[in-house]
Amino acid sequence: MRKTNNKIKFTSLIIVLSCILSILSLSISTSIYNMEMFLNYFKMPSIFILNTLPVIGIMSLGFFLTNSVGTSYLISSIIILGGSFINFYKIQFRNDPFMYEDLQLIKEASKMLGNFKIVPNILLISIIIVSVILIVLIFRWTDIKANRNVRLIGGMAAMGFLFLTIKVYPNQTLYQYTESNKLRDSGNQLEQFSSRGFVYPFFYSTRYNHVEKPSGYDKEYAKGIWIR
Repeated sequence: MRKTNNKIKFTSLIIVLSCILSILSLSISTSIYNMEMFLNYFKMPSIFILNTLPVIGIMSLGFFLTNSVGTSYLISSIIILGGSFINFYKIQFRNDPFMYEDLQLIKEASKMLGNFKIVPNILLISIIIVSVILIVLIFRWTDIKANRNVRLIGGMAAMGFLFLTIKVYPNQTLYQYTESNKLRDSGNQLEQFSSRGFVYPFFYSTRYNHVEKPSGYDKEYAKGIWIR
């Protein structure tokens, strides 16, 4: 009975904390858009769910690796909110969302940031404060631990879940299904991405990193042309 209660407690805690982290991320995702877009995330449950599922996967994996809910939430916050902050400022400076392919340009991006003055607004400062308070409370009030076997099985399950997410999220049909009818300009990629939050469109953007080879493609022939 005690093991069952611990499982329910752990699952509930991971889901609640993931939802909180997802909401914090979504509050930043509106960027240059208004509160109407933020509220629309919740009017379309699929948007909130698609943004939250990867957070649950990351938090679960973090817990099974560290055996600490507090450390897991801290790591997840750095990943999710860190990405959300980068997305916010990239939109502010370049009018372009933060996508998967940008991870390959970290060195160039760090140099570029030196040319801009980064000043956090009230929203970002508030989110940082809330996150710090939450992390302190979690470390202080949670003492959930798992044995080695549970961590091994749970860790593998979490990795499998994240792998499945990476495979499913780039699906074009799913992306079209989540299109908002509140868009000002449906042809605007930035608005399309922002209307879906940050986490979900970031995972979706992995599709642009895999270009299908055209019919009759010859690697050696292409290499020869490039050398010339």
